[in-house]
Amino acid sequence: MKISLSSPQDGNGIEEILVDHFPFVLGRDSQNDCQLKFAFISRQHCQFTQQDDTVVLQDLESHNGTYINGRRLAHPTVVQDGDEVSIGPICLRVKAVRPTAETTPECLVETRPIPPRTAPADQTAIPHKHQTAQS
Repeated sequence: MKISLSSPQDGNGIEEILVDHFPFVLGRDSQNDCQLKFAFISRQHCQFTQQDDTVVLQDLESHNGTYINGRRLAHPTVVQDGDEVSIGPICLRVKAVRPTAETTPECLVETRPIPPRTAPADQTAIPHKHQTAQS
């Protein structure tokens, strides 16, 4: 069983988090399964576990709490496809990953597009050996 967490918000640096093993811990600490370097997220904020054929989310006594669909978790709670999980300033949409779905890296956080490389302006083009210089 796998779930995907994706952010409906643009600009927060999170593309997708693939929860593909259990337990799976989210938080600021680099030892977590997925590190989220954001203010208001605890070192070990919350944990996903599997119970039978369900995925359960538990707050790990975080300072700011963990929410599902706007309700603060007081105890471990089953998450379902389409649920909205809020962790500090981050809102994530839960999506069930079907077994035939192509897998992606476990945690894509703080990704930015890489600009294309260009040659410095002071370099001149070197003619290809089949080209001839024109005068």
